[in-house]
Amino acid sequence: MPQTFEEEYESCVKEGEEVLNTRRSPGPGVISDSWVNSEKFYEWKSRCLSLLSRSLGSDSDLLAEFKHASNENFTGNAKKCLGLIRGAYRDAQEGHMGAILKEPTPSPEHFLTNICMKFHGIVRQLRSRHGDRSTLDVQDEYDVQDLLHALLRLQFDDVREEEWTPSYAGKSARVDFLLKVENTIIEVKMGRKGMTAGSLGDELIVDIERYQVHPNCKNLICFVYDPQGYIKNPSGVESDLSRTEPLSVRVFICPKS
Repeated sequence: MPQTFEEEYESCVKEGEEVLNTRRSPGPGVISDSWVNSEKFYEWKSRCLSLLSRSLGSDSDLLAEFKHASNENFTGNAKKCLGLIRGAYRDAQEGHMGAILKEPTPSPEHFLTNICMKFHGIVRQLRSRHGDRSTLDVQDEYDVQDLLHALLRLQFDDVREEEWTPSYAGKSARVDFLLKVENTIIEVKMGRKGMTAGSLGDELIVDIERYQVHPNCKNLICFVYDPQGYIKNPSGVESDLSRTEPLSVRVFICPKS
């Protein structure tokens, strides 16, 4: 689950205290300030700058002051930066930031993960209508695509269906959905009789190789809806095929049982 800004500030305060604990004094006879571990300091600095910018805006005075104070990893600089973050954290706790401090919007990846994980529950809910009225019952892959398309519209304005992929191994194919702004392609499959973990893995490997050359694909979501449980060890398939490079790939096989 994404953290609130208040939780992020709390985390940055704790990390800043850990950075201060790495301080070292110069050797005997050396006239210099003490310093903290440079790697830990600059990693912490990066996270703090991102948080301040997202929560207060890129033109905030506090952000500018933090940037100025964090130019070197001297202990005094780290103490001043930690004081600024502590002050922002107190303001967040006490509500002094008001409308400026807003809760972060869930990322596209978080939203897509949520849809995939809850898809089966949504299908079951749609089947329970007042007075046994007709409804969408997911029976095949086209039904999965129709329902998923409607759910994607909750979050994304530009959802493109079945864009052509570039030729791969002499063949072209269509993708199920392209989120062009997010550089994300969603491939949809439904478990079927005769499908095994091995055959599904072979299909997805071909898909992954094909989408690597798509100009608008930096992220690939492979969603497999398997209500009959044809795929054994779905978690293993997900783990084997999900990756971060050279293309970010997330595989979801739902439900798990």
